[in-house]
Amino acid sequence: MEERDGLTLVAVIELVSPSNKDRAEARDAFADKYSAYLQRGIGLVVVDVVTTRQANLHDRLIERSAGPTS
Repeated sequence: MEERDGLTLVAVIELVSPSNKDRAEARDAFADKYSAYLQRGIGLVVVDVVTTRQANLHDRLIERSAGPTS
């Protein structure tokens, strides 16, 4: 868990923007940032209402959270 000023971060709600989905680098950065939350035991809710971009952030996040495969 993450603590600051006596408060503990236990969950994050992320609203996806079009820029989160427009380039592979942006999708990777999104997935890296939020898999780091999960690795620290912080709950995560991703709200993706962007319909103009077809990238699948869920799959990217699951790939990053699972780590390298052999």
